[in-house]
Amino acid sequence: MNKSDLIAKLEQFLPYNEQEQKDKAFILRLLNASEDVFFRSNDVAHMTASAWVTNKTHDKILMIYHNIYDSWAWLGGHADGDEDLLRVALKEVREESGLTNIVPVTDDIFSVEVLTVNGHEKRGEYVHSHLHLNVTYLFEADEEDEIFIKPDENSNIGWFSLDGAIEASSEEWFVKRVYPKLNEKLNALFAAEPISDETFARMKGKSFADDCVIPREELRYLRVLHWGFDEKPHKGELVVHESVADEIVLIMKKLYENRYPIEKMRLIDEYDADDLKSMGDNNSSAFCYRVIAHTDIISQHGRGLAIDINPLYNPYVTDIEFTPVEGEAYLDRSKDFPYKINHEDLCFKLFSEYGYEWGGDWEDSKDYQHFQKVKREKPIY
Repeated sequence: MNKSDLIAKLEQFLPYNEQEQKDKAFILRLLNASEDVFFRSNDVAHMTASAWVTNKTHDKILMIYHNIYDSWAWLGGHADGDEDLLRVALKEVREESGLTNIVPVTDDIFSVEVLTVNGHEKRGEYVHSHLHLNVTYLFEADEEDEIFIKPDENSNIGWFSLDGAIEASSEEWFVKRVYPKLNEKLNALFAAEPISDETFARMKGKSFADDCVIPREELRYLRVLHWGFDEKPHKGELVVHESVADEIVLIMKKLYENRYPIEKMRLIDEYDADDLKSMGDNNSSAFCYRVIAHTDIISQHGRGLAIDINPLYNPYVTDIEFTPVEGEAYLDRSKDFPYKINHEDLCFKLFSEYGYEWGGDWEDSKDYQHFQKVKREKPIY
């Protein structure tokens, strides 16, 4: 990442509140106007990168006791000429905590802040007051891994609950405006919300077909994270019925915490609501309005009460056909291959725990990708 890439990322960044809106504009203005903004030699304002480090279950935050600020604080540091601020933040976490097994939850910017730094002494030299043009990234680490202090920077390090991280800090601005915001944004990574106008515009005429009789108000848009086949976190999205929204969020969170691999999780509208295209691309999805073939009965997907997981590796099979055609290599369920859902699979166990029926248990056909909340009276395809 270089300066141009950072500017592009900032321009794409959606501010969470007025503070981020105004600070984003200020940072962009200085990035475009100053050639030395990545260096401390710009003693008025310069770029910094911070890390909000959470554990695997996203209920704890790693903090250090910062020597200069005399307070518990997040991790991070100066760009010092490096225009790749994600790399800067990752380097600072490793240096300040000793953690090595740490991953960005996303490469996207998590938050932005313009921070005031009061005059202070550092290594015996006075540093006058200035601004930090700060970009924050979200990282995930194992709280069981060894951590240690960096004596020239901090005198203590530890994991805190989300509320405890705020309470531990003695920096008023961070306590009131920064850390609570970061926790709110962290919690929002797994959330259900009404269908916004923006999301509905993506769905209208596609998954929300022109003849759809399910009220938009009964559907919910889910924001979740999932572990990809590349062993990295990814943002996922689903639309489901409001009656199952909260429990699907919980199931997805448990799958994520256990690093259960799901390759893709995009709205089926990205495939023009074409189920075969979505399955062939191994996309996991939920709501798509349709009726059961040769009937006027709404399918469980059409009600938002069903979800398909890794469909390429877990195809739908009858005596005469299977879909997707790209999944032919995975028809023989006696074979051992990755991403296969069976009774020993965590995905099956979690959905079963919440009362979902698995299509792999059907007798007249097998739908190994499929979980639905309501038991079917007849085949749904």
